Amino acid sequence: MKKSLLVLLLCAAVEPALAQEVRASIGGRVTDPQGSVVPGAAVTLVSEDTAVKFEAKTNAQGIWTIEFLLPARYRLAISAGGFKTSERTGIELQTADVKQIDIELVLGSASQTVEVNAEAPLVDTTSAVSGTVVTSEQILDMPSSSHVVTLLAALSPGVIRTEGVP
Repeated sequence: MKKSLLVLLLCAAVEPALAQEVRASIGGRVTDPQGSVVPGAAVTLVSEDTAVKFEAKTNAQGIWTIEFLLPARYRLAISAGGFKTSERTGIELQTADVKQIDIELVLGSASQTVEVNAEAPLVDTTSAVSGTVVTSEQILDMPSSSHVVTLLAALSPGVIRTEGVP
């Protein structure tokens, strides 16, 4: 009885620890001007910070995904035969982000490029989860009488700090 209770408690403690993920993922759907999917389109994602390149292809439904990305700024290029190459720069991925970027390719020769600069932050419409990344510079600049890092969670939108409630 005691052993099974101990195993149950250990499993319950390990489960939340496995859910913490710092890497991000990005994906989307590629369509043509009529809204039809574009299978086999080449997707290239390049980190603007480290120049590390990731490649993928769209599946039969025009969907692509690149996972296990470190938080950074990225540049995205999507190309397919008979379409102009579409580029998007300034895509910022933060810890545990799951971004969806749907691209509509424009008809034209492969030598032409359509470039979109993503200066405004992307809104994640696929998930109701929101997150906040507090940088080390913000932590150091913040006046604090306590050095308990977990109290910084109250800086996230929607977090309500209550005293004495377990």
